[in-house]
Parts: sequence; structure tokens; C-alpha cells
Amino acid sequence: MIREKRKDMNSIAYQAAKKCDIPWPHEVLLRAFLEQHQILTEPEIQTIIQAMQYRKVPKGTCFVSEGTLSREFALVKEGFFRHLIRETTGEEKTYSITFPNQIIASYGALISGKGSSECIEAITDAELLLLPFDVLETQLQDNLNWLKFSKTIIKSAYVELENRVFQLLNKTPKERYLELLAHRPHYVQQIPLKFLASYLGISSRHLSRLRREITL
Repeated sequence: MIREKRKDMNSIAYQAAKKCDIPWPHEVLLRAFLEQHQILTEPEIQTIIQAMQYRKVPKGTCFVSEGTLSREFALVKEGFFRHLIRETTGEEKTYSITFPNQIIASYGALISGKGSSECIEAITDAELLLLPFDVLETQLQDNLNWLKFSKTIIKSAYVELENRVFQLLNKTPKERYLELLAHRPHYVQQIPLKFLASYLGISSRHLSRLRREITL
């Protein structure tokens, strides 16, 4: 019950601070994220907070570059990132977008230990609370709660990717856009048109037309 109340208070406080543009201390924001999963003990949370590193990522900079080995994951404090792949023609396809208060990582590289098959690029100036995976693995080795927490994060990413594939295969561009508006209305206008259109699987012109139709 206490953890449930703490989870609700963290969520409410975070959203209230965001609406008022109140900057949250890095530790408070990370703690709120960790506690909402109700898995880690206080000493374990402290270990993660102490390992945290703050990083600014300028617009257009890659957090993870294609082909590189990434052993980091991070909580997005501010800004947006696109996950892109490059086709043989050189054209870039944005297949996913990571929003504030979400975990960002190249999960394939993190799990396999091989080079990343994607590029993760900041599409606005962004701030990250960086968690060095190898450091935490060493400090929390054989810790069952850490293992459970890691699995929870990876499972969430898998479910989100599965939902994304379902959207692309079974919903129209208009339905995908309306769903994004319903769940993240404050963020839609902050994402550059060309990246948002690519994420929706349509052209920039098509997205502009959809926006006009919806606002009529």
C-alpha cells in the first residue's frame, strides 16, 4: 500500500513539475522512475543513483551510432530521440521515437554484445540520466532484484515494439496519428514534421494534410 501511494505521488509530482516547467534534480527524477516499478530496495536504488551520469546531447547528435557497441542505457530527462535505420538507398527510416521519462538504449547491442544495427539520434536538444550497464552489472552482480528490474525494462521495450509493429500493419496513418495525439498531445508539436511523418510511415505532405483534416 505504501509503495502504491509513493508511486502515485511520484507520478503526480513529476507531471505537475513538467506542466509548471519546474526543473527536477536529476536524483529525484531517477528515483521517481525507479520506485514506480516497485522492485528495488532503497540500498539498490542508491547504488543506481550513485552510478548515474548526466549528459547533454545536442540536436542531431547520436546517442548510439550504427555499428558501435553500446553498453549504456539512460532515462530521458528532456528532449526526444528517434531510432532510425538506413536503407541500401541511403534513405533514413524513423521506426521509433523515445519520449521524456522513458528508457533509451540499443537493446540489441546491449544484450548481444555486438554492434548496434540502429542509430539513435537526438531530434531536439536533449538531456539524459546515463546508467553505465557494465558498472551496474558489476556492483549488483547476482542481485535478484536488479535482474528482475532489467528484465522488466527489456520486456516493456519488447511490448512497445510489438505494439508499434501492430500499428504499422493494422492501422491507417490517420489512426496512428490520432492515437499519438491521444497519448502524447504535449509532445506532438515539438517533434519536427519530417521525423514525425517518417515515424507514422507517411510523407511530410501527407501528415500536413492529416493535420488540416483533423483541425477542420
